This record gives sequence, C-alpha cells and structure tokens, in this order.
Amino acid sequence: MTTTFGVYALRHLGLPDWGFGLVLAAGGVGGFLGAFLAPRLGAVLGAGRAILCGRALIVLPWLALALLPLSATTDLRLGLPVVAGALFLSSLAMGIEDTNDISYRQAIAPDEIQGRMNATIRTANRVVFFFGALATGVLMTLLGFTATIGIGALVFILAAAIVLFSPLRTVRHEDETDR
Repeated sequence: MTTTFGVYALRHLGLPDWGFGLVLAAGGVGGFLGAFLAPRLGAVLGAGRAILCGRALIVLPWLALALLPLSATTDLRLGLPVVAGALFLSSLAMGIEDTNDISYRQAIAPDEIQGRMNATIRTANRVVFFFGALATGVLMTLLGFTATIGIGALVFILAAAIVLFSPLRTVRHEDETDR
C-alpha cells in the first residue's frame, strides 16, 4: 500500500507537493498516536485483541480510498482532508498493531533466540516488501489505482481474519510469564 499510496496521491489525485507533505505529516501523527495508545490498548484488550483491532482498523481507510470517487478533478478542500484522514487512520492502526505484535513476540521468545527470531522476521519482511512493491506496480499498471487499493484492502481483511480465527486473538501480555 505504501508503494500505491504515493503514486495514487501524486498522479491520480494530483496533490501538490505541499499537500502531499501535509498528508505524510498526518500519517506521522497517526503513527505516533497509535504507538502511544498501543500499550494501554494492549493492557486493556490484551495483545491479541489489540493486534486484531489494528488489523481491522487499517482496512477502513484503504477501502474508503478504493470506493470514494476521488480524482485529480476532486476539489482539494475535499480530497486533501480525506486522503490525510486515510493515511492518519492507517498509520494509527499500524502503530497499534505493530507495537503490540512486536512487544508480545519479544516477550514470549526465549532470550537465546531473540537475535535469530528478529533477523528472520526482518529478512522475510523485507523480501515481502520487495515483491509486494513489484506486484503493486504491475497491478497499478494493469488495473489502475483504485482497483489496486481495493485489492490491498482485501489483503488487510485477510490479515485481520487470520488473527480473528487463530489463538493469537486471545493472548494477553501477562501470557509472557507463562512460557
């Protein structure tokens, strides 16, 4: 979605440079707020439900961008707040999900495998980023921006469903002491 978003905002919507900067700033604020709220949400809801909350929440902004009829002809006074709000909400969701996901994973992994676990996950993550960006470019070329964003929203729905229907949904940060 990161690959799609920049091209979508600049080419499809024709956001001016300063507007794109404001949108990115809104995303930064959302990410900060999500990371700030994440520990409290993890404590109240449990790590698994906080992860699920983040994964479900991230669907909304991308689905909205896929379904709303935004284009370069959309009035900037309408398009800019919508796109900034979408990136804010997406980043907020990522801050909630990532913080709880990583902290829970770190807490339950034995000390002796921490380095290997993190190296493996980071390597797999970067490989997915590479192929995801490549696939996104192909999809944008073949299907257009909104269809590609819609497909991204469907992928996020799948990611939320994986947590919803797995034991991860019920884990709590206290579970880390049970290892």
